[in-house]
Amino acid sequence: MLQGTKQKKLIIILGLIVVLPLLLLAWQGWKINQDNKQLNSARFDSLVSARLSQVDTVIQSYFEEMQIKWGLQIKQWNLSNNEIRQRIDDNGNIRQIFVIDAQNKRQFPPRNAAVTRSEQTFVDRLELIWRDPQMLITNQSNQIEFGEKLERQLEQKTKQQIAANSKKDSRSAARSVSSYSSSVVSSDGIAQAETQESVQVEEQIAVQAEVSPLAKTVSSKISRKSKSRVAAPKSSNKANQQGWYMWHWGSDSNLIFWQQKVNGTIVGVEMEPVRVKADLISRLPDTVPGDESSDFRLRLLDTAGQVVYQWGNYQLSTSKDVPQQKRPLSYPLSSWALEYHGEPFNQSALSRYTLLLTFLGFAFLISALAWFLYREQTREMRLAEQRVQFVSQVSHELKTPLTNIRMYAELLEDKLEDQLGDEEQQPKRYVQVITDESKRLSRLISNVLNFSRAPRIHKREIYPDDVVRQSIEHFGPSLEAKQIALELDLKADQEITSDPDILEQVLNNLLSNVEKYAVTGKRLDIKSEIKNDHYRLSVRDYGDGISKSERKHIFKPFYRINDKLTEGVSGTGIGLTIARQQAQHLGGSLEYIEVGQGACFELRIPTK
Repeated sequence: MLQGTKQKKLIIILGLIVVLPLLLLAWQGWKINQDNKQLNSARFDSLVSARLSQVDTVIQSYFEEMQIKWGLQIKQWNLSNNEIRQRIDDNGNIRQIFVIDAQNKRQFPPRNAAVTRSEQTFVDRLELIWRDPQMLITNQSNQIEFGEKLERQLEQKTKQQIAANSKKDSRSAARSVSSYSSSVVSSDGIAQAETQESVQVEEQIAVQAEVSPLAKTVSSKISRKSKSRVAAPKSSNKANQQGWYMWHWGSDSNLIFWQQKVNGTIVGVEMEPVRVKADLISRLPDTVPGDESSDFRLRLLDTAGQVVYQWGNYQLSTSKDVPQQKRPLSYPLSSWALEYHGEPFNQSALSRYTLLLTFLGFAFLISALAWFLYREQTREMRLAEQRVQFVSQVSHELKTPLTNIRMYAELLEDKLEDQLGDEEQQPKRYVQVITDESKRLSRLISNVLNFSRAPRIHKREIYPDDVVRQSIEHFGPSLEAKQIALELDLKADQEITSDPDILEQVLNNLLSNVEKYAVTGKRLDIKSEIKNDHYRLSVRDYGDGISKSERKHIFKPFYRINDKLTEGVSGTGIGLTIARQQAQHLGGSLEYIEVGQGACFELRIPTK
């Protein structure tokens, strides 16, 4: 039973050795995986944001080109009514034109002359402009300020993401988006388109007789592929003011480019919405079926949220799918937006499998180590059990002949007592030595047998003090030979229910220790009483005693105090261990009692 208990404890301990590190490793691995997932997701979002910014830049390059083109052309226009109507008919990009003089009066469409049906519709659409032409300038300033604020927010967000991403290295997100980014950038040659447009615009500017400061500014921006917004320079000179104005009429988003001349006249060109959308779409990439690198979908939305154009091979489940990212375009299409749709970022399977394989490998190593320790410990326990069984068997085999030796020695002692006179004491002493040593050896064998197996309890009605007197009688000659004075105070004169053999074994171990280690005290006190339904027996010597540091160890198996107290004295170190075990088998206890001099042990067992 003891062996089974030890084996269970060993299994529990080794199980904890295996499980606790694995739980710690699993938690740490999960935490690292979550951190990497968040980091890679942030990197992915940053790359998607950069892609949207690239598309926005392509769109803005179109308006930069248009601004330079119309800004140069308007300066050379003849603003007569016929010339204006002819220009509208000849140019498919122009829907309508308006002219407002320096006194904020409308010149075209004419106020006091006949107008066409389309011109009248145009007049109705721009009613607010006729009331306050300065709103063109005001609207542009507000748009520029809004665009600058929005750009600062986007730049700040991008910097924060880049700062967070730079703390850790994650290649999976870069691989998952790099192919997408490179393919989209190369689609329809966006970068080349920007470069070609820049060259064309610069050539156009070079051949013009006049080059305004605005044209120079915008040209330099385009040649550097800047991502800045289209904006007129802020100046108090009205001749340098031009820009874009967007308003909504019906389901269309109407776009006007306006310029204020040196004399204060404002000329505005309403762009043909269909042509503007067609020009923008021509600059954006096409969808290539089967292209795995474009497993996404980008959508360009107008002010009403309608899709103007979309590309990419990712299939939306519904038209109302929530985009992963959405950002408004820069001025002048600030009310338009770009949406990115695609598979949500997922940690690569290789990363997950690597973490799992690492965990399983570590679990295998720990389990193998635990199994090795279990096997070795089990083998040691088995060998120890075999040694104990061997000692028990040998002790049991010695017990029978030793009993015969003791019995015949006692018979011989009685016979010599009758045959020899008082003057012939030598043979009697020899026989007495044989008898005493055989008794001591019997007690030693009994201790070994009791230590290796649980005793059988046979309780009956006894007088405990009679058992004490019987045990003292066995030790009497040895105590007298060592001049140890015995003081008895036995007050337990009532019957109790207990096992007398086990009670005697406990007392024998205590008296044996007094005989070995407390000879210098020359005194032994034994007291007994019945109190609170318990039989109490105290054994106190007046020897050198036990130091405080050693008291907590004296009941451990095979433990012997390493000082002058045990020097030159033989012993196994199991006497007190067996005495306490025997007391516990009787339902009681054996404790060390602190006294001024010597050592004192108190035995307590229940009376019933």
